[in-house]
Amino acid sequence: MPLLEAMACGLPVVAYAAAAVPETLGGAGVLLPRKDPATVAAACHRVATDPALRQRLATAGRARLARFSRARTEAAMLDALRPVLEG
Repeated sequence: MPLLEAMACGLPVVAYAAAAVPETLGGAGVLLPRKDPATVAAACHRVATDPALRQRLATAGRARLARFSRARTEAAMLDALRPVLEG
């Protein structure tokens, strides 16, 4: 949820590429290959000092949110649960 909340607020996202983070961002954020402080600091500095990158990430994040609308999420959840529910 924090990734989606950040994108909804127009904030650029910098996140560690683990679990479902890459799939959730779908290219609408900066993915970090590791969590070491130098990597995190460099990525955050790049986003903070590059207005074009910041704007591109904010725009891409808002567009990415369409994949997570309530209707789409409900439909995907029902599709995933249908085999279990129908036994």
